[in-house]
Amino acid sequence: MTMTRSGLTLTLLLTAVTANAQPLPPIAYTLSFPAPHTHYVEVEARVPTAGRAEVELMMPVWTPGSYLVREFARHVEALRAEANGRSLPVAKSRKNRWRVTTGGADPIVVRYR
Repeated sequence: MTMTRSGLTLTLLLTAVTANAQPLPPIAYTLSFPAPHTHYVEVEARVPTAGRAEVELMMPVWTPGSYLVREFARHVEALRAEANGRSLPVAKSRKNRWRVTTGGADPIVVRYR
């Protein structure tokens, strides 16, 4: 599991980008607060891939209606992914995006803090 300082809003905004418009099952999140006094939340996301070779995960940069740049992704630490007990390659493709090479695994588990 992983952690982030920005709270629940940040964790619920993580989305998977896919190449076609076929609907996928929703991303399932597990949040835990092992040390509440630190204000960190551990996030685990179960991300469907439909067998794609890679998926791109992203967080928004701003919140609609506020017109302020929030940079939610800056709070993410140690993002990693795995499937079937093996680690998957993760590359940060932009300041708010991560590309995960899935090897066709479905689903993958992403953890961050």
